Amino acid sequence: MRSRPMRKSLSRWASDRMRTEGVIYIGEAAKWAGRACARLNGYPWNVLGGGIVGGVSVGVGCFFASLAVAFDAPGWTYLPIMLVVSWPMVILGIRLVRMVAVRHFRRKLIERGVDNPLPFTVEVGAEALVITTGQTETRAGWSVVSEIFPLGLYWVFLIQGSPVFIPKRNFAGVGEERAFVRAVLDRLSEGAVKRSPKAVSFAAG
Repeated sequence: MRSRPMRKSLSRWASDRMRTEGVIYIGEAAKWAGRACARLNGYPWNVLGGGIVGGVSVGVGCFFASLAVAFDAPGWTYLPIMLVVSWPMVILGIRLVRMVAVRHFRRKLIERGVDNPLPFTVEVGAEALVITTGQTETRAGWSVVSEIFPLGLYWVFLIQGSPVFIPKRNFAGVGEERAFVRAVLDRLSEGAVKRSPKAVSFAAG
């Protein structure tokens, strides 16, 4: 199983639609999912809150432990030290958990006969955005596509509140990528275009 996305791209115009083809790896955009969803529900406070609680708990516990061992010493001085140590560990822990979860998810799907990577096709039609992942097709009318924006190595569509990631590597070049974004903007509602300033700026370039 390949762990890094390979380059494979093909885009072409066909009458009133644009079609881009390539591959997508299972869970490859997991690290960006929180930031994409945050455009609707704010920062993923559950993750941040868990980190804060974990870090503070370790620091407070060590603080009281130091007081118990040396009651007459300034035990509180250990608290900032432990916080400095615990915060990187909390952040590392969140990333490790995500990495393990993605690998577990990939392995389970592969065991069930799902390919990795999956053929990935996006078609910008007159009436709908059509996304084919493997043998699964998703058709979204343009009225439910509320935004398009760049994030990391992807273009992201927000479709009825769910992010859909389009790898930038699936475009043969910047010109092709810009043409794709322009085609999408031409079909979005006025409100969706206003919510997509970075896409508008990119398309204008």
